[in-house]
Amino acid sequence: MDVTCLIEGDDPLDDVFLVSINKNELVSKLKNAIRVANPQTFVDVADKDLKLWKVDITLDKSNEMLEILESKERAVIKERLNGMKLVAFKKINEYFSEVPEENHLSIIIERPPVIKSTSSLEVNQVFSIKVSHGKYRQSFQWIVDLSRASLNDIKRKVLHYLPLLQDMKADTLKLHFSRENDKELEFKNDEDFQEYLKCCVMTSSLSLKVQVYTLQKAFSEWRFGTVCDLFELPPDFREFSNFSCGIDILEDSKAEELLKHLYKDLKLRLKAIHGKLEATKSKFVEPFLVIATSLFDGKVKLYPEHDVQGTYGRGPLDFCLYLKGIIVGVVEVKKDDFDQGVAQTAMQLHCSLEKNRKRKRNEMEEIEDLFIDKAYGIITDSSRWYFIECVVNEDDKPKFSIHSKDGTLIDWSEEIEPLEKGTRRVLGHIIWLLKEAEKLIESKLSEKKRKTG
Repeated sequence: MDVTCLIEGDDPLDDVFLVSINKNELVSKLKNAIRVANPQTFVDVADKDLKLWKVDITLDKSNEMLEILESKERAVIKERLNGMKLVAFKKINEYFSEVPEENHLSIIIERPPVIKSTSSLEVNQVFSIKVSHGKYRQSFQWIVDLSRASLNDIKRKVLHYLPLLQDMKADTLKLHFSRENDKELEFKNDEDFQEYLKCCVMTSSLSLKVQVYTLQKAFSEWRFGTVCDLFELPPDFREFSNFSCGIDILEDSKAEELLKHLYKDLKLRLKAIHGKLEATKSKFVEPFLVIATSLFDGKVKLYPEHDVQGTYGRGPLDFCLYLKGIIVGVVEVKKDDFDQGVAQTAMQLHCSLEKNRKRKRNEMEEIEDLFIDKAYGIITDSSRWYFIECVVNEDDKPKFSIHSKDGTLIDWSEEIEPLEKGTRRVLGHIIWLLKEAEKLIESKLSEKKRKTG
């Protein structure tokens, strides 16, 4: 069998050569035949050091892979030429079940590193890195030992220089590398990445562009099915496990006074505000949150359109509830799509708990390094209210529970029950959740004080 071969970097039209070999022989025999056919090229190179790649590139008509070869640029054979590396102890017929076509290049031999010695490649090299993520750009110098370079090393460097990504984990980043006027390449393992860097050094291509991709996207872009797959949740949020969500009785004089104010406010809004958009629904949700926070004498703070980001999500929360500098609740108002509302809320809760864990030193030294593993979410169209509990373990794995598969209802038309009854019920749930969050934080603080003496 005749095999058309080319040494990497040679001209694909002038420098190809044929090697005749029995396809029942081992690949090691093919290596020997290639070395014998090119004694000057492979001076002091042993058969075992030759690296052969099977390719299938047409030589008699223009094509993209032929253009790569004609440029004589040191190509990454596996990624750019669809190469398959030949293993020495396998038979040739395992790679060539049929005789290769005429005018087709079948074997590329990696050129031994004659431009620089092996020892010089293993010392530290300095790369100029231009990293991009969305609209963000940054440049830095990366000093690396080529023999020890790893994808995690460069990922950690990227995280250091892009403040936007500092809350991300290295293993959640995907990096694409390119040289000037070259295609982007992604590497799955350190070995391939090291080979790429060596090729860059040997061709004096020490300036690299790095495009960063992450699992993170806007909360509104997450869909319920995708969230269920990611967090291993049931395909219907009504099948989530249940948690017991109590209703505060709201019996003290301050609560009764604020309740009367809430009833009056809601009825005025009902007469004045019209429409079915989310923005309209939000006007009827906000008063509940204002009254709820008022009952905590300033300890609970309400933030509308508050930005949060984490490993998977980013963006503004419709409403966010803080207690002692810790996010204890998020609120998502929807027009009618509760599946989407649950998807967004699940992401928002997960990212909020990440933020809680990573929060920086603030004016309240007592909560520094305090890990609160639970937060609550509210999804509502102002008529039907769902309350969700999210608990994360030390491995950052979340568990979601729902208070009721049917939700808690407010009858704005008052055809079934008075508005006051549903209003008291919903506000009672919200107050109960905030009190539970307060008890959890106080419990964690007491535990911390006991441990620190």
